[in-house]
Amino acid sequence: MSHVVPFHLRNLHSASKAEAASLEWSQRHSNVSTLYPNRAVAADDEPKIPDPGLFATLINTAPGGADLPTPAECAVHLELLETFYKLRVDIIMHAYLDTAFGLEINKKTVYRRTYDIAKYQYVMKPTQLRDTTWPSRRRRKWLYFLGIAVNRFEIWVKKMDEFLKAQDRESVSGPSQECITLPNLPPLDVLMVWHAYLLNPYDYDKACRRQNLSYVAKLRFPWKDVHAAISSRDWKYTLPGPSALWARDHARLEPDLFNYLCEAGKTHSPVNPALAWYGHQQGTRTPSLNERPNVQGLSERDSAFLNAMPRTRAEADAGKPLVENVQRQAMFVDKMHAQLWIRSPAAEGTLRRAVDRYDKFLRLFKLYPGKMLVPTLDIDIAWHTHQCSATVYAESVRQCAGRFVNHDDRLGRSVLNGGMEDTKTLFLTRFGEEYEKCLCWDCETMASVLEETDDDKMEGREEASILAERVRKDVEYYRCVEIARQHGPDSALPYAFLIGHRRLQLEPTLTPKRNTTYHQEHTVHHPQPAVIHEMKRLLRMGSRHPEATASALGISATTPALGVASIDNSRGASAATADLSAALNTALGDIDLNSDPNEQIRDLIQRLDCEAATYSNSTVDESQCAEWACSKATAQTVLAACKCTLAAYNVAGPVPTADQVTFQLDKTGSPSADGTVKALVSMVVMPVEANEFLPALVISVRGTASKIDHLVNANAAPRSADRYLGLSVDAHSGFLNSAEALDNIVSERIQQHIHAYGSKAHVIFTGHSAGGAVASLLFLRRIFNLDAGVGIFAKLSCITFGAPPVVTQPVGLADFPPQQPVGLCLNIINEFDVVTRADAPYMLCLVNLLRSLYNQGPLLDDTSDHHFTGSSNSAGESEAAATADQPPSERIWLVPPMKHHHVGTRVVLLTRLDRGQIRLKAVEMPERVFSRLLFCRTAVHRRSLYYDRIEELASMFK
Repeated sequence: MSHVVPFHLRNLHSASKAEAASLEWSQRHSNVSTLYPNRAVAADDEPKIPDPGLFATLINTAPGGADLPTPAECAVHLELLETFYKLRVDIIMHAYLDTAFGLEINKKTVYRRTYDIAKYQYVMKPTQLRDTTWPSRRRRKWLYFLGIAVNRFEIWVKKMDEFLKAQDRESVSGPSQECITLPNLPPLDVLMVWHAYLLNPYDYDKACRRQNLSYVAKLRFPWKDVHAAISSRDWKYTLPGPSALWARDHARLEPDLFNYLCEAGKTHSPVNPALAWYGHQQGTRTPSLNERPNVQGLSERDSAFLNAMPRTRAEADAGKPLVENVQRQAMFVDKMHAQLWIRSPAAEGTLRRAVDRYDKFLRLFKLYPGKMLVPTLDIDIAWHTHQCSATVYAESVRQCAGRFVNHDDRLGRSVLNGGMEDTKTLFLTRFGEEYEKCLCWDCETMASVLEETDDDKMEGREEASILAERVRKDVEYYRCVEIARQHGPDSALPYAFLIGHRRLQLEPTLTPKRNTTYHQEHTVHHPQPAVIHEMKRLLRMGSRHPEATASALGISATTPALGVASIDNSRGASAATADLSAALNTALGDIDLNSDPNEQIRDLIQRLDCEAATYSNSTVDESQCAEWACSKATAQTVLAACKCTLAAYNVAGPVPTADQVTFQLDKTGSPSADGTVKALVSMVVMPVEANEFLPALVISVRGTASKIDHLVNANAAPRSADRYLGLSVDAHSGFLNSAEALDNIVSERIQQHIHAYGSKAHVIFTGHSAGGAVASLLFLRRIFNLDAGVGIFAKLSCITFGAPPVVTQPVGLADFPPQQPVGLCLNIINEFDVVTRADAPYMLCLVNLLRSLYNQGPLLDDTSDHHFTGSSNSAGESEAAATADQPPSERIWLVPPMKHHHVGTRVVLLTRLDRGQIRLKAVEMPERVFSRLLFCRTAVHRRSLYYDRIEELASMFK
């Protein structure tokens, strides 16, 4: 398909240019209201742009070494540059600062001969001349502000170094040799000067050595804290309370210089004469500092501010190099503001590709040491981000480039142009990639979409047109949100619901998935739970051909098995869907498909959950369960497994990090187009302190992340697993197909791990949702079939999160061969998670619960002798209905016996109100109790919720 993409990109550029012209930031806000009339009325309804999930991996501390900047850090850097841009505009335009700095419009009146119609004669009338110097004089406020900011930076950096030195003397671990975490954020003006200084690494290192700032030199830039201090709605920087207190008490600096100066201009503060010197530029000393200020006549706040100002012209001139640093970086800030990648629908992809290109850029320095290399804009933002942690940059760049690489932003254009031509040639020659490329929103969004799309399945212009249309609509929406945001702080943004479901409204056959991060609930696109996906598909089919739908699916279900996993998955899914179709068509017949079926299905599922809540067996009875005896080592291991599980959903993403363990990427595997081979990530997890379960090789299988995965999930018919597991048991067909497909790569990684660790080898299988089910089968194969690539010397564990049941008989620790060492075998389950109960009889049980809402009788299970829920009499009246007059605490909705079972121990996570606070509990649940539970909630199945709860559980042991 790639050969037709340029054609559509040209059209896209043309359309985007016309669209941008009609949607000017400052003029066409009304057009946005027409395109998107639904407006957010609360902050929670507003679209989250940039996506909060982009920042989920941020940390403030990390070891030194050859670590490159992450996309998350680059994203915070873009936020910070927008904050600097806003500060500069506010300073130039604010009228109170005109007063503070003693700026006034030069008023000049002249008399001009003007014809007076009433008097029929020429008369001399006074005319006020326009002050042509006023705009330029107002712009100079920026330089005045920088002059003060530079002096404040000099004070802050010395006080901070003294503070860090004192902290280090008190530390029991001795002097710090590596990167240091900044304990308190600086005020915005100080941060801006520091940031510009860091981007001249040679000058910064020399200044730190000259002034003996050994601790400040080792500071790691606090990206996480900076992100927390910036509002993405209006780019306002708010210094946290402890940092503001430190600035005021330790450094004797105003926490917010801009607001202080505005107050001075508004209230005619006693510091105004000193500030007016900037506007008038007369004399060699500031007017207020010709004599020592009368401290008794000034407040402590004003006195501290005057002491932080430059005292003499010479002192002000000494700070000019730093002022010039900030001025040069202001040009880069303008370029980044023009691109505005932080608001782009492809922000994550743009920055991820930028970091990758920056890595290659650094390698060119090592390959061609005598060449002048010039970065493109995207590489430059990654390079600047890297330099913000001076020690990390120096060590990292020496490893990557073979030498220290200085960043000199004082080079002239002629030098840069020549270097750019050389860099383009070398980059193309070495890496086979074009160096310069268009970085607009349209091109970057198209690049992200193409990365996520199987090119082998897309041929011709028609498919490319679908993608181009999707990109156009995405960019249009994001652009409209930004127009509304720039219209003013009181402007209501387009409702967030549109951004979450725009792709579903298009419904192209080629909608690829979007990369996800640790906090999936924040991403733009959420994979639909299998039940919603199937309900929606059945509704559309049934609405078109209500009589033929079930029969057609039934015919496809009876097609002979061909032994090909993907075809068997499709056939099995059709069989399951045929049964579900007959059950749902009547109950859901009143859904209007001309409106949004997603919303209506969600409402219906919520009604179903509310109905289930009226039965006592919808909630865990803690009296029937034992508290889970979890050790610190177990909690750390489970948390590490959970982090690996999340990484499987974004195999190209960053390696996880944690305080108690370290992660080393071992292998990644991409999913197949037919969904049979699931994405896989293996990592070696090393403990920071002794842990009986670590080190270990953690093999994580991705769960449901695309439409094709639903075929695997729906192919639930039991199939003999005797040959695969070495155990007389049947397994879920779709999951068994996936396990068999992954077997070779898993055996290879395990053998490598055993070779490296010998008798200490430990392999942990893990996964979320369907990935956990497949991981359970991979685990069982190694437990019961020792020829599958693992000897008896390797300890085996299995930890799943929200996994559905997978085998047709219970299998636990007591059933495992005694010669095989086993570590942990846990199924972590959130209370109410419907997926953890999802086998065929249970799903039809939920259908009967749904039918009861429509006063319809229950269906019978024609695959066994058991009646489905409540079919206790010939009239079809359910037992649940017969007991409707009983109180909710005594009502029970009968649940059929489990057809499939989990492997190992079930640990159910509960939240309970305890003394006015929500507390997390973990209980170990026997199967006899679990099999009677009525769970039908989808929201608690989110992997982000599992991660948050496991993280909270692990924090109890710190």
